[in-house]
Amino acid sequence: MLLGYSRVSTAEQAADDRSSLENQEKIIRGYAMAKGFSQFDTAVYTDAGVSATIPLRNRPAGKELLETAKAGDTVIASKLDRMFRSANDALNMVEIFKEKKIDLVLFDLGSDPVNGSGISQFFFTI
Repeated sequence: MLLGYSRVSTAEQAADDRSSLENQEKIIRGYAMAKGFSQFDTAVYTDAGVSATIPLRNRPAGKELLETAKAGDTVIASKLDRMFRSANDALNMVEIFKEKKIDLVLFDLGSDPVNGSGISQFFFTI
């Protein structure tokens, strides 16, 4: 299963072409199609009007995503800053995903999982 995550902090961001919820979902669904996931194997969890300073596990949709994700799933966000603002939260969640055998893709860093061994992991850890 592919579990997408989108988030904006404010109504202004929701209207911004780069960070709008609609554009984030387009990226997630485009990735899903490219990787062979069907529309029935893809779900998108959205936190509208939620600050990224709140850890992912404490956001309404973030918490639901984490409760749903299981081994073999892939979690994707269009950009690193849509999912994480704190480096500590990001690094901790990557380790949790790795332990649970869940891939994490942050599309602005590449199409490979950041908790894998590809170039995306290299950029994530810088």
